[in-house]
Amino acid sequence: MSNQLTRYQIQIKGQLDRGWAEWFDDLAISHTPQGDTLLTGPIVDQAALYRVLRKIRDSGLSLIAVVPLTQPISISQGATTMVNQRRHAILIGIFFILAAVSSILGLLWYAPLLTESDYLRAGAANANQIVFAALMELVLVTTAVGTAVTMFPILRQYSERIALAHLCFRFLEAVVIMIGIVGMLALLSISNEFSNATAADEQSYRVVGTALIAIHDWTFMLGPNFMLGLNTIMYSYIFFQTRQIPRPIATLGLVGSSLIFIAALLEMFGIIEQLSTWGALLAIPVALTEMSLAIWLITKGFKPSSNAAKTSSKQQLVNSSTI
Repeated sequence: MSNQLTRYQIQIKGQLDRGWAEWFDDLAISHTPQGDTLLTGPIVDQAALYRVLRKIRDSGLSLIAVVPLTQPISISQGATTMVNQRRHAILIGIFFILAAVSSILGLLWYAPLLTESDYLRAGAANANQIVFAALMELVLVTTAVGTAVTMFPILRQYSERIALAHLCFRFLEAVVIMIGIVGMLALLSISNEFSNATAADEQSYRVVGTALIAIHDWTFMLGPNFMLGLNTIMYSYIFFQTRQIPRPIATLGLVGSSLIFIAALLEMFGIIEQLSTWGALLAIPVALTEMSLAIWLITKGFKPSSNAAKTSSKQQLVNSSTI
């Protein structure tokens, strides 16, 4: 038995949406300058080729050409995409769990600096705890970058613009969090200097300390709240449209991202406090989204197919094509 696949390029009249590549056995969809659609990719045998052609016929589309490409590829390469997608799903799930754990621990361990009235002395007395808190937030930064990188090829299959926007805003979220980390470590240095100084002017130290705490509070609002809302709504929208995850999870993501975004705006205008009952209530849906998505991706991965999606895509193909 041959271990080679043949790559084909199938030209169809009319422009089809890239989001429906799954309907055509995950062949890559591109477009010609004339507005036609090209389906390109490996097809295992003639029966599989006939199945694709039959779908084109049944959808009422006009077939222009079927061209076998010159370079065959290994069957093992044909399975690489699915293996990589499964690996990415597991990594994304792990990153979401690490993000939740590290953000909670970081906030709790910063308590001597953020909640104590005598934070100048409390910070120095709990220096190691503050450093561990900073390390947790560095883990959070790593998960933000990791999520951006691993999710990009998944989102790109359906919308390159949204995928790029998600990538950029995830990196921006990581930068904002890093600024907050630097602020807390700088405050720890101020605290140590104050504790070691003799006859120190406490008021002067407090002026600097208050500014550094404010930097942390604003970055905490803009990163894990404002940017998180934007990022979540982008990937939730794509997952809702493509059904790669169960729609209830994607719907929860759309709702949760909107609520956390609203929470950030309310906090910016001083209507609610960052750490308050209302802030916590508005954050619960997005937290549930990330945990349910993490569990689903680790245990199930992205859905390779969906009967409902195929039915919907078939109707859209008929409506959007030129017959």
